[in-house]
Amino acid sequence: MKRLSLLVKGSALRGLESIVAIACGFITLPIMLNGLGKDMYGLWVLLSSFTAMMYLFDLGFASAVTRNITLAISKKDSAGANKVINSALLIYSCISLLIITFIIIAATSYTPELVSGVSENDYQLVLCLIGFGLALDFPSKAFAGIFSAHYRYDIQSTYKIIFKLVHTGLLIFLISADYKIVAVATLTASLSLLDTIVFVVMSKYVFREMKISTIFIDKFQILDLYRFSVWALVIDVGSMARSRMDLFFIGSFVSYTAVSIYYIPVRLVDYSLQMLYRVLGITLPIFATHVSDKSKSSLVADVLIIGRINAYFSAVTIAFYLFFGKILLSLWMGEDYDSETGYIILLILIVGRLSMLVNDPLNNCLYAYGKHALLAAITVFEISLMLAGLVFSSMILEANVIAIALSMSIPLILSRLIFYPILAIRKLEISDGFRLMVLVYRPLLVVLPLIPLQLYVASLNGGVWVSSVIAAISVSAVFLLYMFIEIKDREKNIILKLLSLVGWRRNE
Repeated sequence: MKRLSLLVKGSALRGLESIVAIACGFITLPIMLNGLGKDMYGLWVLLSSFTAMMYLFDLGFASAVTRNITLAISKKDSAGANKVINSALLIYSCISLLIITFIIIAATSYTPELVSGVSENDYQLVLCLIGFGLALDFPSKAFAGIFSAHYRYDIQSTYKIIFKLVHTGLLIFLISADYKIVAVATLTASLSLLDTIVFVVMSKYVFREMKISTIFIDKFQILDLYRFSVWALVIDVGSMARSRMDLFFIGSFVSYTAVSIYYIPVRLVDYSLQMLYRVLGITLPIFATHVSDKSKSSLVADVLIIGRINAYFSAVTIAFYLFFGKILLSLWMGEDYDSETGYIILLILIVGRLSMLVNDPLNNCLYAYGKHALLAAITVFEISLMLAGLVFSSMILEANVIAIALSMSIPLILSRLIFYPILAIRKLEISDGFRLMVLVYRPLLVVLPLIPLQLYVASLNGGVWVSSVIAAISVSAVFLLYMFIEIKDREKNIILKLLSLVGWRRNE
């Protein structure tokens, strides 16, 4: 099957995977919130966020493993790929033991203020179960890059869809039967182990030359992974901080209930970014091939077209939440939820996070060339600004949740749309970089006329559904007109393929 066909097929199935995950999340989140209660669900969010921070024990190796496996397989070097896999497996096995040890110490040495209905033993057991489940996931990271190197995202996404449906069904059963967070944590740990086993089996199916043996463990490969992973670790720490530190800040200075309110728009943003990255974030093997072939012109051409496509999808996402975000929050969470505050937080967060998506092709280029130290420096800069904003919101604005959202988004907008692309283009030695940035950003301009249009629609008194119909017609007209003028033929063809689960078949 042609590479483009595999990529489009994989992209479409990754999109379907995200749709399934989002649908499952929409179903389970209110069920868990109502079944566990706001306080207990807020505690569950914080415990899950704390254990998720254990991914920092990855030390940036996942990016290095993915890159090295992709490069080895692209060169048809099976022995080299096996050295990467087995060396990484040794590293991740040690990391898993380290995480288990750390979680046990954390669970037995510190007990936070607990909500009613949760005993100290329950807290310790839940923390250990979630942590063990995460630790069991680490060995599978040694096989990262196999699916992408073979362009077989379709196989990976298919089994992920099955797992998500099984997990959702069992979770709904547990909550409906009035089980609490201990049972939910047990389910999470059990499925995490099963997921790792299936992932290894599927990796062997895709990469039939794969062998697991100590003879392939190579100290030089370990050193090479370490050298690459140092800066990747900084990037991973930054990613973790961006996704969690606002929640910890609210949990510490406001309340568990405020965490639950803030977490709802956070989940919508996560769902959206998950969907977009699953569909669009498949470019690393493409750029790795260009690096291997030393084809700078092809690389720049792909940066341009992929960046513009990312910008198109970002504009559509912003427009959707601009007009329908408040309605979606109200219908999803019910009348008891503060949808007005949630809507404002949603818009602030989605704009900030999408600013990262637009220039994601530059990230993959830096990784492919091994020049990701720049991305690490930018990440440190962003986190520093975020922390300063959070401190300011605490001291001056009394930890206002909207101010916290602004503290998380403004640094991303400034950094990712202005400073980072300029520095990345220089680092990659891309000529005529300013023109490249202008062409990539132009699709975002469609959002500007939609802002006054939204204000007009919001002022109408025709009811929710009448306003929604008017908004849908208006937004569609603006987008169609703008895209007819702006979009290029090749971009249109790729977008149409990405939007169709069967589109790839017509071009084989």
